[in-house]
This record gives sequence, C-alpha cells and structure tokens, in this order.
Amino acid sequence: MPEILKGRIISNKQMAKDIYLLTLKLEKKVNPQPGQFFMLKITQGLNPLLPRPFSWFEISDSGKEVKFLYQIVGRGTELLSQKIKGEPISLLGPLGRGFNLKPARGKVYLIAGGVGVGFSTTIPFLRSSFLICIAQCSAKYSIQPYESIRIKSDHSHL
Repeated sequence: MPEILKGRIISNKQMAKDIYLLTLKLEKKVNPQPGQFFMLKITQGLNPLLPRPFSWFEISDSGKEVKFLYQIVGRGTELLSQKIKGEPISLLGPLGRGFNLKPARGKVYLIAGGVGVGFSTTIPFLRSSFLICIAQCSAKYSIQPYESIRIKSDHSHL
C-alpha cells in the first residue's frame, strides 16, 4: 500500500558522469517488490512542483534504508544531485505493479543499459553467486562501469 514517507539523505554519491547513488534513511519500513517505484519530492518549495518517479536500487534488511540510482536528465535530477547528507526528503510509494520471480538455476546473465542496470540488485537471487556485468553504454556516453557499487558476485568482468 503506498504511503507518504519522510526520510533524510545519508549520502548522494556520484558514481560516474551524471550518475548518482542516493541513499535515504526512512522513518518507516518499506518492502517494495521488483518493478515498483517511488515518487520523490525533490524540494520543499514549488520548483519543481511535481515529484519525480524513481525505481529503487536497493533496500536494507531493516527496510528503512533505500537507495536510488539516477542520472541527471533535467532540472529535477540536477537539483537532486546537489542534495547533501542530512537534508530531509519526502516520497510516496511503493507504487506500480511489482512482480515476483522464482529462483533461477545455473548462471544468469543480465543485460541492461543506462540507469536500468540498477534493477539487477533488486532481485535477491541475482545477488548470490551469479556473474553480473554492470556498465552503462549509450550514444551519449562511452562504456562507464559502476565499479564502486557493491554487488555480491563471484566474478566481476567489466
């Protein structure tokens, strides 16, 4: 059930050119499914007026720490990239229709582009001992590995 949540920024770390990893500490526990998202209110004021949708990247075991991987693409994400530790932020969620996946057998290869690659850490069985390659590649940017993002895997080939 979606809720209006309040939290504080723990970190807002630049991972690559125009790519950031935002970590929030929430007052309440959340338990979103893969495929769900949150609407983040970037500022307390009216500019920008509307909240922005963000897919979650990782949830802590306590359910009170949530990470979002995002790319600067406009005014809202530019303002978000300037937020610092301790600043309050409100969000609405989880929203959308999530999905459940059954554990896979053998190796799993995940191919994704842009910030959609963050999806890989939302699937618990992919975080075990499978090979996961993580990089961003698009017409605008050359290949940029997310080497600093903690991924549980036996091998990392970037």
